[in-house]
Amino acid sequence: MCATTRTADTRYEGDASQVSSLESRVHTPDSRFPIPDPPRASMTYHLRQSWLALRANFTAGVATLTTMTLTLTLLALVGMVTLNLERIVRGLERDVQITAFLKPTASQNDSSAQAEAVQSALSEVEGLSSAEFVSRDAAYEQLVAEYAALGDAQKLVQNPLQDRIVVKVTDATRLEGIAATIRKIPGVADLEYGAQFVSTVLSALFTVRTAGYVLVGLLVLNTLLNILNTIRVAMFARRDEIQVMRMIGATRGFIRAPYVLEGVGLALLSSLVTLLLVLPGYNNLASRVAELVPYVPVIRDDTVTLRVLAVVTGLGVLLGLFGSLFATNRYLREAE
Repeated sequence: MCATTRTADTRYEGDASQVSSLESRVHTPDSRFPIPDPPRASMTYHLRQSWLALRANFTAGVATLTTMTLTLTLLALVGMVTLNLERIVRGLERDVQITAFLKPTASQNDSSAQAEAVQSALSEVEGLSSAEFVSRDAAYEQLVAEYAALGDAQKLVQNPLQDRIVVKVTDATRLEGIAATIRKIPGVADLEYGAQFVSTVLSALFTVRTAGYVLVGLLVLNTLLNILNTIRVAMFARRDEIQVMRMIGATRGFIRAPYVLEGVGLALLSSLVTLLLVLPGYNNLASRVAELVPYVPVIRDDTVTLRVLAVVTGLGVLLGLFGSLFATNRYLREAE
């Protein structure tokens, strides 16, 4: 019985030693078959892979580049148009004024008292920057100064003008409301402020700006979809290579890095083309407008244009970055 037990123990000890030997062989690297290191991120490698992906999908890349360049160019032009419109609106706000004609009075004292009462009421109206009283005599002198031929007419007729208060507003878009409030003030006989002209100009300016924003929004969406399609096509064309990279332990970041760089690279290239198109193009357009309509305050400062282009470039890079990130993440999720 003891001999049998001793023999069984010896057999188990031998099996244990064999298992230990096998484990050591498994966990100990064999110099003849070195274990490859996991793929490491290399910017040179990623840039090379980005170039290969772009070259393999040249048509899709050119389509994306063209669409993005068109989008960024229009966005830059809309930005410059918006800045010019804001300058025009500010000019209108400075120049727009309401002339409140006062009711005729029996005496000079009554006229002064009425003017003071109206000015006191105007001080409580919101949206006014100034209110200046102009007597009928002062108004006539201004008229004669502008039209010298009227000086002789004073000998024939009496001064037909009325006392008035010239009011300037801070916001041209509130012109109608302010005029309605002033019209209700006692002592005000009539108003003159060119309401139709101001309303038409402001409406046209806001319509142009809104249409530009809508157009750019549609183009941005189209550009984003093109980026998504380009990246997905590139990844699908190299799906076997991506599968091998995943099998040997490549991380998601390592796999998608070349495609993210491709999206950002397309954005930077389109931004460069936009710069070459917009800077000279806008300067020529601004010069033509200044010659044809000299009273329109057109922006002709390259610093402002470059700032707009810098913002547009940043937007383009964000489009390329987020578009490629979304496309790669979605493809890798579907491949799992």
